[in-house]
Amino acid sequence: MNRIRTIGIWGCVCGLLSLSRPAVLAQSGTDRTQARTATASVTSDSLRPDDDAPRVRAHFSTDSILLGDRFQLSVEVDKDMMQVVEFPAFDNGRLADSIEIVSEGPVDTLAQEGRRLKLKRTYELTCFEPAVYRMGRFPVLYIDKNLVDTLWSEDSLQVTVQTIEIDTTTQQIYDIKPPIKTPLRFGEISGYLLRILLGLIVLGALAYVLIRRLQRKPLLGGTPAPEDPPHVAAIKSLEKLHAQKLWQSGKQKQYYTRLTDILRAYMQRRYGFRAMEYTSAEILTKLRNEALPDRARTRIESLLPLSDFVKFAKYVPDAQQNEDAYRDAYYFVEETKASEQEQAVGSDTVEGPAGVGGTSVASAAGQATGSPAVGKDSGSQTPGKAAGSLTSGKVAGASATGPRSEPSGGGKNPTTEGKEERS
Repeated sequence: MNRIRTIGIWGCVCGLLSLSRPAVLAQSGTDRTQARTATASVTSDSLRPDDDAPRVRAHFSTDSILLGDRFQLSVEVDKDMMQVVEFPAFDNGRLADSIEIVSEGPVDTLAQEGRRLKLKRTYELTCFEPAVYRMGRFPVLYIDKNLVDTLWSEDSLQVTVQTIEIDTTTQQIYDIKPPIKTPLRFGEISGYLLRILLGLIVLGALAYVLIRRLQRKPLLGGTPAPEDPPHVAAIKSLEKLHAQKLWQSGKQKQYYTRLTDILRAYMQRRYGFRAMEYTSAEILTKLRNEALPDRARTRIESLLPLSDFVKFAKYVPDAQQNEDAYRDAYYFVEETKASEQEQAVGSDTVEGPAGVGGTSVASAAGQATGSPAVGKDSGSQTPGKAAGSLTSGKVAGASATGPRSEPSGGGKNPTTEGKEERS
C-alpha cells in the first residue's frame, strides 16, 4: 500500500510539472525577443552619425579643364565654435601626382549661426597631364579632447584634364623663330647718355673747384687779391706766432717748428730756392751765395742750429733764448727784405728742382746795380730808394720799424735796440 501511495504522489507531481512548463517557455521566449530588439536598437544608434560632429564638403570649381588651365578646390567645414579642425598641409606642393597646388588661400569664416561656424579654404590648382583624376573624398583633421580623428568630405572629387587635339596631317609644325633684329633707337640709350653727361658735369665741377683751390684763386673767376710781399707775409706770421704764446705753454718743439717754417717760406720766396725742402745746413750753404748783412747772417746761423737742437735733440731753451729766437727771426726778415726795385723786377721766382743750380733775383739785382741787395741795417741804397723801405709804405699787420709786441724780456724795444746797434 505504501508503495502504491508513493507512485501516486510522484505521478501527481509529474502532472503538475508538465502543466506549468509551457508558461515558462512562453515567458522565456518573450524575454529573448525583447533582448534582441534592444540589441538591434543599440546597434542602429551606434551606427548613426553624430549630429554634433563637424561636416566637411569639398568640390572643384569645374569638372573639366584644358591642359595648363587653373581651377579651384573649395573646402567648407560646418562645426561648433568649440571644436577644433585643421586643414591638411601639402608639403610637396601637389594635391595628386599630376595636380599641382599653385597657392593656398587663408581659412575664412563664411557665416556664424549661434554656436555653429562655417569655415572655408580655397586651393588654386593646375595640371599639365591630360587624364581623368578621381581623387576620392577630401580629408580634414578633427581634434576632440584627447582624440585625433580624420573627417572626410561627403562627396568624392573628380576632374577631367583635356588637351587640344592637333591634326598633324593638315597642321604643319614649325621650329622656334630666332630673335627679331630691331634697329637701335635713341630712346633706348637716352637714359644712359643722360647719366653719363651728368656724371661728367659733376666730375668737371669738382676738378675745377680743386684746381682753383690749389691755385688759390676765387671760384667764380675775377681778379684775385694781390699777394702780400714775402717780408709782409713773414712779419704777419711771426706776430701771430708770438701772440699764440706756445713756448710759455711748454710747447717748445711746436714753437720752433713754426718759427723755422715761417723763415723757410720767406727765404723760398725771397731768394728763389726751395728752402722748405732743404735742411738747415743746405739753407746756410745757399745763403752764402746771397749778399746778406753781417747781422742778418749771424742771426740765421745761430737760429737754425738752435731750432734743430730743440726739434730733434729735445733741447729745452730758457725764456731769454726763446725771445731772442723770435727777435732774430723778426730782424732777419726786416734786414733782408727786398727793395721796391727788386719787387718790381719780380723776386718771387723759384729755382728748379732740388739739386739744380740757379741764380736768385736778389743776387741779379745786386749785380745789376753794382751793390748787394742788402737790408735796412746796411748803409748802401738802391738807386732813388732806400733798400729798407717797403713796397707801398703802408703794410697791414707789419711795421717797418720793428715788432708790435716787445719780444725781449729786458724791457727794450727791438726797434730801438736795432737803431742803437746800427749807430
